[in-house]
Amino acid sequence: MVISLKRGFTQIPILMAIMITALVLTSGYFVVNKLAEQKLQAIQNNKAQKQEKEQTAALIASTTAEIENLKKELTDIKQKEQTAQKQVSQDKIKLTNAEIIAKTKPAVVYIETQDGSGSGMIIDSDGYVLTNAHVVTGVSSAKVSLRDGRTSNGIVVGRNEVIDLALLKISTANPPYVALGDSALVRQGDEVFTLGYPFGIKGDVSFKEGTISRRISDGTVSYFETSAEIHPGNSGGPLVNREGKVVGINTAAFGEKLNISGVEQNVISGETIKLAIEINTAKELLSNLKGGSGILVWSKKATGKITIYNEYSTETQRMILRTRFESPDGRIYRLAASVIVPGKRIVNQQEIPGQIDAMVIAEEEGPQYNIGPTTFTIPGFKGDPRYEYFLGVSTEAITTGL
Repeated sequence: MVISLKRGFTQIPILMAIMITALVLTSGYFVVNKLAEQKLQAIQNNKAQKQEKEQTAALIASTTAEIENLKKELTDIKQKEQTAQKQVSQDKIKLTNAEIIAKTKPAVVYIETQDGSGSGMIIDSDGYVLTNAHVVTGVSSAKVSLRDGRTSNGIVVGRNEVIDLALLKISTANPPYVALGDSALVRQGDEVFTLGYPFGIKGDVSFKEGTISRRISDGTVSYFETSAEIHPGNSGGPLVNREGKVVGINTAAFGEKLNISGVEQNVISGETIKLAIEINTAKELLSNLKGGSGILVWSKKATGKITIYNEYSTETQRMILRTRFESPDGRIYRLAASVIVPGKRIVNQQEIPGQIDAMVIAEEEGPQYNIGPTTFTIPGFKGDPRYEYFLGVSTEAITTGL
């Protein structure tokens, strides 16, 4: 009996050890399993976070692209709205004829040289006067008369014979000046008005109304054709819109000359074409003209003067638009002429048809151009055989002077 009890007590620790071992193993299993589950969950979380980051990055990239596209669309819309607003502004702000005259006339000037007269406009408070180059051809200064009675010696600071624009500077205190518009906004059919001194007649400034007929170009210059009257003497004056802003520079007109009872008059009648240079063309050249570079722009090209005779009729008035012609030796020149005013002149007891002096410029640079006084046949207006050609006689050597 004693032996049995002793054996029982001996087995109890063994059972307890077994139970403890089992408990430890079971707990370890659960711990390991739990750790494995946590590790797997961490891996899954990392994968999910990575996918989320990738999706977020893709979303950000897509959103950024959409924002950029929206910005571009908004910019385009804004530009269109601004253009539309400018056009609406131009359509809504309309002055009466009397208001246009009051706004513009004080800045329209009368320009006189020893060879003739023309019109011009003061364009800023510094006293710069814009006109056509042919108004001040061959001179370095001109007499400029304002509407208020003041006169000033206008110095030619810049001139571009090809575009037919010139800039003078007067030293008049507090001069009135015109408002320059945007000729790009001008549309066919818009109302326009010309101001100036037709036929060189002093007095009040002439005011004529009309519309824009169309835009035309000679390949170098863009013009407005207008039904508003432009006569010799109007050259260099402003073409203004309903806002009283300058959209063009009156340049030339040509058509048939009126003949009453055999007496010639400097009046054109019937169908005529009136042209004005777009003001945006002038605005692009202003800095060069103010710097005097306009005078020198052709310094490396052959230049000279010729007198053009209309040998077919004394009853016409025609304009040559920067005509390209060939000299007797085959070289190509460009004529920077303006309006051919009809009329007879007595030279050596011989009647000569209407004539005008003009500048000729070589199309290429180089000292090879050196042609002495000679005779040219210059193409005129195609389609009418009477005016197919004009005779030009050079009055000085055509050379670069190099």
